Amino acid sequence: MAYGKDDRFGEQVGLLIGAMGSDHSATVHAAEAELSMIGSTVVSYLLSALSNAKNEIADSAKRKEGVEEQVRIVEGITRTLGIIGDPTTVPVLAKELPKLEALEALSKVGDQQALKEVISCLPRLSIWRWDYSSNRVDKSGDYSQDEINYLVKIIGRFGDSGKKALEAAADQDSPAQSWDSGRSKTG
Repeated sequence: MAYGKDDRFGEQVGLLIGAMGSDHSATVHAAEAELSMIGSTVVSYLLSALSNAKNEIADSAKRKEGVEEQVRIVEGITRTLGIIGDPTTVPVLAKELPKLEALEALSKVGDQQALKEVISCLPRLSIWRWDYSSNRVDKSGDYSQDEINYLVKIIGRFGDSGKKALEAAADQDSPAQSWDSGRSKTG
């Protein structure tokens, strides 16, 4: 069978996804921009590449090898899925919580399911202390002012429904309570 249009498109998308693993931010951002401009057509490619990169990270961790390139690919794909804003990706993006890129991506999708996922991650959120080597969050301490400001930005993208969901979470004595209290104190 001849090398056709679909083959060419798949190869081009693959090259752009591979570029997300670069340690040069301009290269990564260019790949993210290109893929996001293509739009929903690339979502299936991105989801497949995300799964492959996560599997590679797991395999590399078992062999005690570096995972930096694959981590950058996961982060880039997550950001790109957010820019594309396809609501069908919310369950996949939610699995990346509480990573910063996942919060950003879900807030850009902006639907009610995305909001629910963002609010539900607040009890386990420590966005500035994500440790990729152990694939977990350092659970120490209260929210910093930077975290509070960031959460205000993320919740703000959801508009009034975001504020109401946050207030409802605070009313249930969740960690969102201390976040909301901290926000009030700092203005």
